[in-house]
Amino acid sequence: MKQAIEFNHYHAKTMIIGARKKQPFASYVFVHKGTALVRLGKHELPICADQGFWLPMECLSAITVLKGSEVSTLNFSVRSIASLPTQAGFVESSSLIKGIVEQLVEYQKRNEEQWDSPHGRLLRCARDFLSTSMPSDCNTDVFRHLLSSLDALNKGHALSDTQRDELKRALGISDDDIAIQLRVREWVRLHKSGRTFAKIAADVGLLESEVSQLLEHIAGIS
Repeated sequence: MKQAIEFNHYHAKTMIIGARKKQPFASYVFVHKGTALVRLGKHELPICADQGFWLPMECLSAITVLKGSEVSTLNFSVRSIASLPTQAGFVESSSLIKGIVEQLVEYQKRNEEQWDSPHGRLLRCARDFLSTSMPSDCNTDVFRHLLSSLDALNKGHALSDTQRDELKRALGISDDDIAIQLRVREWVRLHKSGRTFAKIAADVGLLESEVSQLLEHIAGIS
């Protein structure tokens, strides 16, 4: 990182699959549209639109941003002078941090990202806000239902009409779309481990051309 705090906003034109690793910096992940999935231990947690999630430094995690989603990240290096949270979790929604992130998006679009400018002052304001936050688990019934539905899709199981509706409302993406993206994500991992497109196709009962097309369309891999 060139600066103690860095901001990035991106639109996932294809699915973004992050490796599972310990990151050398702390991160705040904010979802504007769509969904990001955060793998922590045995659980994969969905971050939905207008939600923020905190990942402390050296936290073992992996992030998948589903195709079509818009996400912003604030990364804080070890040089940051603020005392930042050491526990991963959801950060309570706030019009302040949402407004800061949205303004930072505008500065990035205009390429006005100097540290000694309003952009830099907003970065420090975000840091000060997050230093006082208390990330926590989400224990609502709706969230537990989402976890159950995502787990079922990962295992290739069909969802009930109620589960399908809940998932679409929360994630902004249909269960069919999520299911194929999760399936393609697994193919990407197999391909990176040395499996050929032909072998993947044979294993899942599809033509190699079908697997190739889905990998390119959803994950940008050809």
